[in-house]
Amino acid sequence: MLNTMKNIFLYITFLCYFFICFSNAWEVVPVHGNPPSIRSWPAISAFDDGLLSFGGLFDDFSTGNFTFYNDLRKFDPETNTWTKLFPNGPIPSERMTTARSFDRRNNRFYFYGGTKYTSDFSQVDIYSDFWYYDMECNQWTEIIAANHGPGARTGAVMTIHGNKLYLFGGLDAYFGGKSDIWAFNLQNNRWTELVPNNRFSPRPTGMQYSPFHFYRGSLIVGAGEGGAENSFGFVNEWWKFNLDTRKWTQFQFTNSYGVPRNYIVSALYSGKIIIYGGDTPSNEPPCCGAPFPQNPTNETWVLNLRTLTWFQVATPGISLKRHLGDVIDDQLYVAGGWGWNNNNVGQIWNPNTLVLDLDDIL
Repeated sequence: MLNTMKNIFLYITFLCYFFICFSNAWEVVPVHGNPPSIRSWPAISAFDDGLLSFGGLFDDFSTGNFTFYNDLRKFDPETNTWTKLFPNGPIPSERMTTARSFDRRNNRFYFYGGTKYTSDFSQVDIYSDFWYYDMECNQWTEIIAANHGPGARTGAVMTIHGNKLYLFGGLDAYFGGKSDIWAFNLQNNRWTELVPNNRFSPRPTGMQYSPFHFYRGSLIVGAGEGGAENSFGFVNEWWKFNLDTRKWTQFQFTNSYGVPRNYIVSALYSGKIIIYGGDTPSNEPPCCGAPFPQNPTNETWVLNLRTLTWFQVATPGISLKRHLGDVIDDQLYVAGGWGWNNNNVGQIWNPNTLVLDLDDIL
């Protein structure tokens, strides 16, 4: 009898765990208006009432059609409507993989650098320009800093805290992975290099496309990709940089989130980092026009920053990489990117806007 009751209890516990962890899934938003066309790596940031999306790349491996964009669109979660914006003044050139962040105090969308290249990579442009979009004026403005800054970067990441924008990593003009940190003071228009590249240890190696979040006095990075110095391999470490002491500390987790991954979406919410999708290692040969193996995942994981514990939550119906997103209130929205099918199909583009209710999974 006791064994029977124990088995029933364990079964109910399993059902509860399954329900909590996997019943709350990503959903496709029934959007209206003029959403972004299918593309990789649009620059997406949340503002108080929605999302802004800039640029990106349609890189069709099967046809060799590579089209870069510099359009700007706004998403309203109240009406699920995408609107194409037509800003005043000069407009940044077409590009992808820009570092971006939104300053909610003055309603400005900042981005730095990015890249544009031909389909055969015979010409690659990596940019060093710095812009912001002012929502109140509906205008782009190029920032001319008072001093020299990070230089040409693509795949760098940026976050804001107080009156400073912090920029980390990326690739330089020679495809070298960077691990320096820069701060841009919005009040005096000056860059400060907090940590030079490849000088102090321990610290992250050269990294691009990493999550980057400010949390309790530290900048957090991880799960990115190296540069040419390590054959653009996976970086599976996670680190935090204390802004007061200017020291790196590597996280020691109580468990793992499985295999390495890059090109993920990440978001910080309620003391937790949520990561979704990304590319994972593969033993499959490249197919369908891709220059390297493809193996995107549909997994969603959460890191509790207080306990340094990972746990897996709901998955959507499609694996994705090169997608981006951000949090509006308690909702994580994602757009862009593509999945993969090795059976002579190749890219499976994501035309949808996806949403995950974070309070449901946390």
